[in-house]
Amino acid sequence: MKTVLVFSTSTGNANTEMMDGVRKFAQGTDWNIQSVKFDGSPFPIRELLKFWSPIGCIVEASGNGLKKDSIPYRAFGKMPVVYIGGDSLVVPPNATCVVHDAHATGEAAPATSRTSLSVTEVSVCQLNPRLSDPLANVTMTAVGAGVIA
Repeated sequence: MKTVLVFSTSTGNANTEMMDGVRKFAQGTDWNIQSVKFDGSPFPIRELLKFWSPIGCIVEASGNGLKKDSIPYRAFGKMPVVYIGGDSLVVPPNATCVVHDAHATGEAAPATSRTSLSVTEVSVCQLNPRLSDPLANVTMTAVGAGVIA
């Protein structure tokens, strides 16, 4: 088996969903997924690369209170790395990133699903990455007379 290291910075459901997606993608491959959780200290990347000898790495880079050099990207050297998210404190220039485009999702939604009637407050519109149809996954919570979604 070939090892892929996943550097995870989120907690709770966000981490579970991200790891579920990585594991689902890896099904049917010869990948051994190893997750390294962020504990507030910079990741010891060189030591982890030496120990695991991975074929590549996945780095969650979605913010979550990270500071510059929490994930010292230079330590990866020539290792192939894909970043999930686009936090500029974590992602180096010209990196390969997977970033959700909420605007494109909204534009692709049918007009009736974007219509609201007398809504006074909208809290969250998010995507569930575990399902295949992004338009079926848009959830909206609203306070007011009603929402067509």
